[in-house]
Amino acid sequence: MLSECILVSSKGEVLVDKQFRQDVCKSSSGGFIAKVKGDSAARIPPHFMEGDIHYYYIKRSGVYFVATTKGTEVSSILVIEILSRVYHLCKDFCGVINTDTIKANMVLIYELLGEVLDFGYAQLMSASKLKPYVQSEPVLVKSEGTQDVMVPGLFGLERRVAPSHAADKPVIRSRQDQEKRNNEIFVDIVERVTAVVDADGSLSRAEVSGQVNMKSFLAGAPVIKMGLSEDLTITKGKQKGYNKVQMDDCSFHPSIDLKEFDNNRVLGIKPTEGELVVMTYHIGGENLINLPFRLTHRIEFSSTRNLELHLKLRCELAPSAHAVNVGLKIHVPRETGRITQQFSCPGQSAILKQEEKCMLWQIKRIEGGSEAASRFMLISQDKKLLNSEEVGPATLDFELSNHVCSGLKVRFLRVFEREHSYLPQRWIRYITVPDNYLFKLATTE
Repeated sequence: MLSECILVSSKGEVLVDKQFRQDVCKSSSGGFIAKVKGDSAARIPPHFMEGDIHYYYIKRSGVYFVATTKGTEVSSILVIEILSRVYHLCKDFCGVINTDTIKANMVLIYELLGEVLDFGYAQLMSASKLKPYVQSEPVLVKSEGTQDVMVPGLFGLERRVAPSHAADKPVIRSRQDQEKRNNEIFVDIVERVTAVVDADGSLSRAEVSGQVNMKSFLAGAPVIKMGLSEDLTITKGKQKGYNKVQMDDCSFHPSIDLKEFDNNRVLGIKPTEGELVVMTYHIGGENLINLPFRLTHRIEFSSTRNLELHLKLRCELAPSAHAVNVGLKIHVPRETGRITQQFSCPGQSAILKQEEKCMLWQIKRIEGGSEAASRFMLISQDKKLLNSEEVGPATLDFELSNHVCSGLKVRFLRVFEREHSYLPQRWIRYITVPDNYLFKLATTE
């Protein structure tokens, strides 16, 4: 089976190297690192062979989880599944996965790998089953995020919102943490949006892939009732209606009780240790009403034969929602040597990436219902006429808080626990990120 498991940073630094069969040398990681540092790092296949060693990998949170085997090829699907389980277990026990966390929890991760894989064969892959055997305590790495913040609520009352890193807690707690442990439950509705917008602003493709994730830190063995939007409709090819939360299809974790789902849209959940994917769903373009962003643009030739690019990005969200880390990546003509820019408001920046022949317009934050505008001058490096047809397309990156395109909502989250008496804290977050959000651009006639 597996000869070794390696964790490698995005810069090619070996963070963890656990050998199981002693049939490959320590330097075997060099074959993978060479590809990571190469020019074609983004095109590394999930399974490849160097000499007589097979390499399999996944990349999660900027870290490569790599497995090697020697000689006989093992099923790629099986190895990728094992690596995915290893990632989720590391995340459950460490709280969050990044380079700093792995370095701080190296002893814990080596212990996990020793329990999960015996002589390279998969053994325990469940956080709840592993928990009694893991002796190392996690080391928490402080996040740069803020503490709980207060935001305006109904009738002017303030309500508390969990910071983005609040759910990044390990399933095992140190002795000090156990003494001050809060009974908390986190629910994240996460959607990945794919959209292609033509130059005239019309939508040519749109779809959403969503998940409802739960992470429980509740004492005992509680039963949770989660109520979803009452107007939720699963079409599955049937005629579509209007003004409803509509999904083309959805699936649930096998442990979810669906007795009340058809009539009341209520899920019965017995949370497990670690993160639980309660529900996954897909929505096609016909069921999407509003996209979060609209882009208007104008491309003109200036008097000096350079190109002038006017952009206006509007956030089509409610005022209660906002977007952060917004970045618009625009391909520019090959002969572009430098750019100048003017912005409508602070909190914006732009850089020209010569090697990629693109320009990146960055916006720290956009509130719902507002817009950001900019004017760029693309200047030729050899005073030749720039080709306006080489401008675009533009791809948008962002993080939306308190908004999902489907309109799916959690109506209530009720916790029932017979043996313990406590009032749990419930945190519900709505997050949207792009999978591929593309705008086509056209030259002004």
